[in-house]
Amino acid sequence: MWTAMRSAGVVPGTVAETWAAYQVHEARSDARCAFCWDYTPWQWEEAWRSALEWLLDNLPSPTVEGITARLAWLEHRANQDMAPDPKRERMLVAALQADFAAFVQTGQTESHPPRQRTAQRRATVQDLLRTMPGLSDREIARRAGCSPQTVGNWRRKMTEVDQ
Repeated sequence: MWTAMRSAGVVPGTVAETWAAYQVHEARSDARCAFCWDYTPWQWEEAWRSALEWLLDNLPSPTVEGITARLAWLEHRANQDMAPDPKRERMLVAALQADFAAFVQTGQTESHPPRQRTAQRRATVQDLLRTMPGLSDREIARRAGCSPQTVGNWRRKMTEVDQ
């Protein structure tokens, strides 16, 4: 399944990226339901949603951003009654949020994700430009961890090579 998901698009690598992708997916589904009240998602949409949910539950999150995203996911899940015991989940989320807020205030936030090397960012930008050419420079830059200017430069270089 993961091979198919990766060949169809970019699979998020962090909890924060996965949470952002999940929110985009949910907003798109909500918009479709607004236009068509009896809208039924395609199977691939449900598979993508399930994959994102699995990642949100299972990806390691050793950074402040990852923990924050995981807390937001748990809160969302509890409020949507997706958990086996929503009341217990809400209490767990509240306790985790309080603990995390205290953790952040103590200044123990030294855990940062490893910096991506230039070659890795370039490869990510090129891959996104090839697989999702309709994305804006800003969105590709956000996903790749670089500036929109860099994405624009690579877009121009790739266009020149193709011509």
